Amino acid sequence: PVPAGRGEIRLSPGDSFPTDDTAYVAAPEDAAVDVLLVTNDENRYLTTALSVISPVELTIVEPPDSIPEPPEETYDVVLYSNVDADEIRDSHVSAGRDALAAGGGVGIQADESMPVEAYGDLLLLAPDAMGTNPTLATPAADELTREVTFPPPERYVRGDLRSGRALVSTNDGTPIVATERRGDGRVLYYGYIESASSFKFDFEYPIFWKRSVYALAGRESLSDLNRETGDRLSVGNETAIETP
Repeated sequence: PVPAGRGEIRLSPGDSFPTDDTAYVAAPEDAAVDVLLVTNDENRYLTTALSVISPVELTIVEPPDSIPEPPEETYDVVLYSNVDADEIRDSHVSAGRDALAAGGGVGIQADESMPVEAYGDLLLLAPDAMGTNPTLATPAADELTREVTFPPPERYVRGDLRSGRALVSTNDGTPIVATERRGDGRVLYYGYIESASSFKFDFEYPIFWKRSVYALAGRESLSDLNRETGDRLSVGNETAIETP
């Protein structure tokens, strides 16, 4: 395992070419990703996908039950799935806003009866009506969509994007997957209604959620933190580079 923070791997004993006797490795200072799932009807496909992500520490709360205290000051990621509009409380929404303010993320899964007013601007979609069997446009280029095949849903919530960027959309412009940066935090809209989607059966489904949780938490993967020798990195502006 790679230790938290910065570390060194040294060849012992060394050889006649000391330059490559030491390798530097990096990992997040806090390896755990504390995820809160707010739900009144647990989606076992989602919870299974989250449970196989080794850094994730998953807490589930069923409104109107109170939210357990997070391990740190706030949860890194707060997800909302199958939430009953009559049961959700201000405290459940506040947990998501606290995560955003702390540089974490919020993810909302579509449902046929979402608590739209309670979510407020955390919901990137302005719901209009239900649609069926859409055709999906080509996904936008993004780390969340890279090499992932998104099947069209059987049913979906039609509507316009309030803000952010649609990564997967129907041909009529309804976002199915959308993201937005909010200050230091991030917001995700996941438009697949689980009961009306085959995506949950795909081996790429947990891959998508792993990427999403890392992105919402603002965590880079170990492969991104530790580049192979010879890799090239591109930066858009003048950037200070700190070497080991």
